[in-house]
Amino acid sequence: MGYTERNEGEPLESVSHMVTNLPTEQRIFLTGQLLSLLFAFLFRWYVSPATCGPNLRHGVAFLLGICLSLYCFGWLSLFLIGEVVLGYLLLIIADPRRVHVFTLLMSMTYLTVFHIRRYLYPTDEELDFTVPLMMLTQKISKVAFEFHDGTVRTDQSLSPTQKRLAIQSQPPLLTYLSYTLGFLGLLAGPVCSFNDYQIFIHGNEKWKNPVVAVCRKLMLCSLLLVAHLTFSDRFLLFNDPQRSVIGTFFYLYVAGASRRPKYYFAWTMADAINNAAGFGFNGISEDGTERWDLLSNLDIVKIETATSFKVFIDNWNIQTAIWLKELSTNSMGFWILHNLSHNTAY
Repeated sequence: MGYTERNEGEPLESVSHMVTNLPTEQRIFLTGQLLSLLFAFLFRWYVSPATCGPNLRHGVAFLLGICLSLYCFGWLSLFLIGEVVLGYLLLIIADPRRVHVFTLLMSMTYLTVFHIRRYLYPTDEELDFTVPLMMLTQKISKVAFEFHDGTVRTDQSLSPTQKRLAIQSQPPLLTYLSYTLGFLGLLAGPVCSFNDYQIFIHGNEKWKNPVVAVCRKLMLCSLLLVAHLTFSDRFLLFNDPQRSVIGTFFYLYVAGASRRPKYYFAWTMADAINNAAGFGFNGISEDGTERWDLLSNLDIVKIETATSFKVFIDNWNIQTAIWLKELSTNSMGFWILHNLSHNTAY
């Protein structure tokens, strides 16, 4: 996606000009994330677990998520709610021994339909609706698999991680709505486990103030936004017969690197939003500092200095990789994903 025009004045003026002339899709996403950040701070200050019960916190998170969805997607929000309703109905009605299978099939089919719609009717005038659908697909299927682990499988068949994440009873409707449609992870994730979200809502995790971690990530977001606005359109792909093979590979690398700040910004901003609400604490590091990387979706340094493709993918979209690993440990989940991906590619 390009910008309406480029200002050739001073660098700061140029960046400011490009921000105000962002394409509609990117402008909606940016303002939506800034709203989420504001909601997150207000949520931590005024709806803290010290003064509010879990149901109130769930209700506020859900209502703010609906408001954010209406702002970003308008009437398409009905389809987000529709998938969540279908997922919860399956959780109630389906046999616990097969609920994870039915839920994964439903959510992947639902997502595929809207990907096809996006392909057939592309537009830059609305925010990509398939992004929150991908988040919902992961969350809904994740709950179903963890519910299956907690109610059907024996402790001996579960790994330590699966035991920690297993859901032992039917989630209440309000809790389910808060987890799936809450404002914290609506636009860009990251996906978290249901039990980790419950710990956050109930305030069972002891942590200090996340302001330092949030400020660091927001400063990084500012740099990434400037990098995206400055470089994303400067390295366009075209065939230059005068360029050598080595020069072509180098240009492709630079062109690819110039596109990545957009994704770095989205995931770092999403991480900062969750931290601002008090979610994402991951213990104390060896040097005594607090770690706020429970929900981190990438490691930029490791990606840019990766010496192998494995190192690259291990540090890119981390939470989705965790979701895939969770599903692949279940043979039925692996079979469904394999066949769906094969049929989609075909």
